[in-house]
Amino acid sequence: MSLRIYNTLNRKKEAFEPIVPGEVNMYVCGPTVYDRVLAVNMFGTKTVLLLSVIAFFFGRPDFLDLALAYALINFIGVLAVLKFFRGRALDEHNDVEMRS
Repeated sequence: MSLRIYNTLNRKKEAFEPIVPGEVNMYVCGPTVYDRVLAVNMFGTKTVLLLSVIAFFFGRPDFLDLALAYALINFIGVLAVLKFFRGRALDEHNDVEMRS
């Protein structure tokens, strides 16, 4: 009985055959920096939602303006952080290429 694994590329089950017979290595790509930044962005989104609900229940349209401004600042902040990490990753990639 052979081990069969689902290949998501062609959506079929295939027999598992290691590249080196008798040795199996596995690489798992976990949460990236981008995933973590977007998860932290959730707190900003919840804050905007809370401000909007407060504005609705108390009849305060100025809170809606505040929520919109906060959403814009939150969005620009996330883009800035992601651009910073992307630039840092590209710099590290270029350093590795220069050393090789």
